[in-house]
Amino acid sequence: MSSTDIYHIHHKIPRYMGGTDDPSNLIELTVEQHALAHKKLYEQYGNHQDLIAWKALSGQITHAEATKLAQSLRDTSYMQTKEYKDKMSKSKLGC
Repeated sequence: MSSTDIYHIHHKIPRYMGGTDDPSNLIELTVEQHALAHKKLYEQYGNHQDLIAWKALSGQITHAEATKLAQSLRDTSYMQTKEYKDKMSKSKLGC
């Protein structure tokens, strides 16, 4: 079975941009088409999630490398807010 026989479901409007799982926002693509869709999204919007998806789907990086890269680029700024720190303190106390 070649990768042209494998299909993925792709969000026309990515979820990180407010897209939903509604069938009208989904399209079936081959692996190659899916990689190109993420490449175009990355070139247009510069989102690291699309860069990682493109590189992983096109075989430039492994799944493990994609996961590690996504974790390193994840926005954790919310963890510095007072609200988040208070919530974590309360959860450690069992509140």
